[in-house]
Amino acid sequence: MTIQVDDINDNAPRFTQKRYQATMSENFPTGASVTSVSATDHDIGPNAKMTYTLKEADREFFSMTSVEATNTGVLKVFRVFNSYFTFLDFVQN
Repeated sequence: MTIQVDDINDNAPRFTQKRYQATMSENFPTGASVTSVSATDHDIGPNAKMTYTLKEADREFFSMTSVEATNTGVLKVFRVFNSYFTFLDFVQN
């Protein structure tokens, strides 16, 4: 799974970790938080605001919420699934 972080500025955002991992079992409830990610940006004001998104293929079962106050993104279960996910890896693109 790839989480993208975008902002409008002259400095590129950077994830605070090189890799994020989360373990979850099947039938995780809809709306439940799986993990959160964060990035930093050397811009100030509105240009430091970040929006976290998922690639379209990952939106079938998951949603991503951007939390403006903390510049974090929260990965949540969008739809209950019967598959088993051992690890979800989030890698900076």
